[in-house]
Amino acid sequence: MLDKWNPWKATAIVLLLVLATALVTGIVVANWTGGERKTAELAKETPRALRTLGYSEAEVERIESYVNDHRTIVGAPGLKDEHLPVFDVAVGERAISHMGHIKMMSAVQPFISGA
Repeated sequence: MLDKWNPWKATAIVLLLVLATALVTGIVVANWTGGERKTAELAKETPRALRTLGYSEAEVERIESYVNDHRTIVGAPGLKDEHLPVFDVAVGERAISHMGHIKMMSAVQPFISGA
């Protein structure tokens, strides 16, 4: 199993998780503070994440429409269960534990700081 380990793929997955967490956390905060414009700007990242995961344009549009209507990606039509953790959030139904945030940031810190 270890001979198939690809650190670059693992890094890309972690970065995607961090991006999705930041995105969804930003949407929650923007909604909580009444920032409709910020919500619209942050929601632009959801389609990019879905395309990166391999969804077609029709699937992306259908999922994005669901998210806009329901303010959650949970239950979106066509979203694969194995991709749902990518969109876990800081608070709410699919909240990441505090240690999950710490571990994600520790994984990407060397890339951010250049260490």
